[in-house]
Amino acid sequence: MTINKIYDNLQELEVERTCRHLLLPGFTLEHQQLLRNAKICMVGAGGLGSPCLLSLAAAGVGEITICDDDIVELSNLQRQTLYTVDQCGQSKAQLAAKRLQALSPGLKINLIPRFNEDNAKSLVENHDLIIDGCDNFATRFLIADAAWSAGTPEVYGSVLYYEGQVSVFMPGEGPCLRDLYPCPPPKETVPKSAVLGATAAIVGAMMATEAIKLITGIGTPLIGVLARYNALDNSLRHFKFGM
Repeated sequence: MTINKIYDNLQELEVERTCRHLLLPGFTLEHQQLLRNAKICMVGAGGLGSPCLLSLAAAGVGEITICDDDIVELSNLQRQTLYTVDQCGQSKAQLAAKRLQALSPGLKINLIPRFNEDNAKSLVENHDLIIDGCDNFATRFLIADAAWSAGTPEVYGSVLYYEGQVSVFMPGEGPCLRDLYPCPPPKETVPKSAVLGATAAIVGAMMATEAIKLITGIGTPLIGVLARYNALDNSLRHFKFGM
């Protein structure tokens, strides 16, 4: 596809809005077109989903499916930056869709109440990429197993206390979630979700960065690598793991 053809396919407003991408070394209109054509499924629109979704919409991703059936609560707002105090009691997914489309008017958004056993297979098969930003191990393992079975790349992220971690699971090219954690831990051993809000923002942005890298082919994704961020000393460490 020629540069002129790509420019024709991208609306002029979209090209202007994302033009700082085109100033990056090695980032071209072809890469922007790949983002526009991408279909991404985001599971969770909370502490990790908020910064991740905002970054993906701002980057020019063309279609996003949001899986979340929760409502906004006041205690969410310390880390879930998509929402405001006056929106408490309202649907996170619906509010997120409105905010993201205001940021990127050409964005297509699909809303799914919950990622579950009934829709897992179709969701992973009908998207280029799935992002795990959920807050419970049962859904996390359901996402990972469905994506692995379908051959769909997955960006994984989690956050707790002052720390967060990010990795990429690429079927056929590296290990999966069960190579990190063979099975979900017992419920009674899972600590309560205390988290520094800014840590969630950093980890969510890292997840969006990995998604953009996977879609465009730039850089080196965290395949077989667990990136661990610690806010207390602002450190980022990489740990390799295998199958």
